[in-house]
Amino acid sequence: MKKAIKIIAGVVVGFFVLVFMGKGLDTPSSQTSTAKKTSDDTINIATYNIDSKDNPNGAKMAAQFKKYNIDVVGMQEVDVNNDRNDFDMMSIFKGKDYPYHEFSRGRDFANGEFGIGTISNRPFEQGSAVPIDSSGVFATKTLERNVVKVGNKRVAIYNTHLSFESTKLRKRQLFQIMERINADKTPYKVILGDFNADSNVYEFAMFKNNYQVINGQDAFYNTFRLVDPGMKVCTVDNIIVTKNMKVKKTEVVNSDLSDHYMMYSSLQLLDKKPTGVTNNVALGQDVTATSSYEKANQQVMQPAMAVDGSVDTDWESAINAKPDTKEALTMRLDQPYDLTNMKLIWGANKATSYDVQVSKDGNTYDTVAANQTGDTVNINRDDVTYVRLQLNGLDQTDALKLYGYSIKEWQIFGKKAGVAKAVLSDANILSGLPVEAQSNGSVLVQAKGQNVGVQDNGTVDETGHAIINNIPVKPNADYELSFDNQTNSDNTAPFTFDLFPSDADKKVDMSNYANVTDILRQDTKKHHYTYAIHTAENIHYLNMVMNFAGSEKQDGGKIEISNFKLIEKTPINHFEITTAAKHKVGTSVTPNVSIKPAQDASAVTWKSSDESVVAVKDGKLEFKAAGTATITAALKNDTRYKARILMTVEK
Repeated sequence: MKKAIKIIAGVVVGFFVLVFMGKGLDTPSSQTSTAKKTSDDTINIATYNIDSKDNPNGAKMAAQFKKYNIDVVGMQEVDVNNDRNDFDMMSIFKGKDYPYHEFSRGRDFANGEFGIGTISNRPFEQGSAVPIDSSGVFATKTLERNVVKVGNKRVAIYNTHLSFESTKLRKRQLFQIMERINADKTPYKVILGDFNADSNVYEFAMFKNNYQVINGQDAFYNTFRLVDPGMKVCTVDNIIVTKNMKVKKTEVVNSDLSDHYMMYSSLQLLDKKPTGVTNNVALGQDVTATSSYEKANQQVMQPAMAVDGSVDTDWESAINAKPDTKEALTMRLDQPYDLTNMKLIWGANKATSYDVQVSKDGNTYDTVAANQTGDTVNINRDDVTYVRLQLNGLDQTDALKLYGYSIKEWQIFGKKAGVAKAVLSDANILSGLPVEAQSNGSVLVQAKGQNVGVQDNGTVDETGHAIINNIPVKPNADYELSFDNQTNSDNTAPFTFDLFPSDADKKVDMSNYANVTDILRQDTKKHHYTYAIHTAENIHYLNMVMNFAGSEKQDGGKIEISNFKLIEKTPINHFEITTAAKHKVGTSVTPNVSIKPAQDASAVTWKSSDESVVAVKDGKLEFKAAGTATITAALKNDTRYKARILMTVEK
């Protein structure tokens, strides 16, 4: 299904972000594909949410991939050995047609795992998986990267699945993805996945300068089989590619195999260098205006049109304007930036003069340029989160009198502020804070220091709580919360975890509330969990609540939550093996991994897919015999962070 629709709207920025992290799974393969490949300059790439909750028919899906000659498929909603699907769902697609496969865990789910995966008829030369920001929702998210060759050209294929709950959360995720992909030096890049994007809100504006957005740039493709009355077209899935690739064909394959349709594109790799990445940080940002013009057809010429990357749309202020009418646009950037300059592309009516003001907190503004009449302005200000454009007077054309200001594009240039450090402070903020235990009926909760013990005597629907109130935090800062979890039974009822942020007056801000549930393994093994927390600029305190539910399965069952720790820490955004890919038999090397922000290398574990070819021993890689093996590096405490490289050993 294909419809050409012009959709322009604004999106709001997310303030409080919680990312769940835990263990991962890596299943490299060294098989050789017998499937038919496309030509040396073309690759067929598909995205497909396989809807694991509905027990998908993997055999029919695999047949569909083969029928349309798909080379690489990025899949979302993949179950691995959980209560819902008690097998490795990636194994459905393994075989001679698609021997290369990779699974990246999003979270623990139903005593197993849940995430995204990629299959291919071409070997994965390199890869990684790094979590992206998620609020406290059921399905936490990650970004998977796999590199394949088309002829002699390298293509980095990214796979992801974004949150459906709100545009503000997806916006934060999209900015983070764009930042990581822009830093990738691979010449050809593809981003695919279930973005959960709403066709009523054009959410891909930040990609338009440097990439081709296949679903939504020139036309919208319906990729969701069910009906959402709130959306004009269900454009939840997408494929985004660099501009040195020609989109030869795009098709949506309608079927009842999932609640999504498979979408694929045939991409020709051109002999062109990638387009230089522009640093227009205004694209897709949240912009508000003192007024906007609403046309007779109820189309609002809203401020988001000034940052959508298109000169075919514009923001217009209200009509019946006079020459002395003043208006203002205010942009809230997704994070602090060091800004250099800005450029305005005017529509029909421009300002006689304008002022540019910047702010860190949105309350106090400094004027960096006053009474400007040109189209470009130097800003040269660091650590900026808000930019205000004050329009001081209207230069109306004779044909458009009474109409207001018109701006086609408001471009602002700069870079992310500062250099992130991994651990900003290793002091445990929770030390010394009291843990309040609240028992109810058969659920007995005891707290001592940063340890919580719970005993459940088997009454359903009775609950207990452990609460830590008024934890002091900094506004607009990053933290890591960690703890250990263990039970004395594999059937202990799980608990939920809530975070209530509050402002300087200790008033809870429910717009930034986060809940995490159905993600913790409840068994007799000790599990270590970490959460990444980003506070909004108005947040000064956190309130943590653990909710323990009673269960009729239990009779004296016990849960222990221990070693609570909260430190100021920046989440990892880059994880890559930098060791060379080719080696000689009989040699050895100490492997290296690049982690940003920098981490202690001893926190990384190494694994070989074939110890007879490449063995991991005493911190070194030993090259035993001619052949290939996939080497995987992962964080010890959180194997969701992992990197891979295909190594070739020659005689």
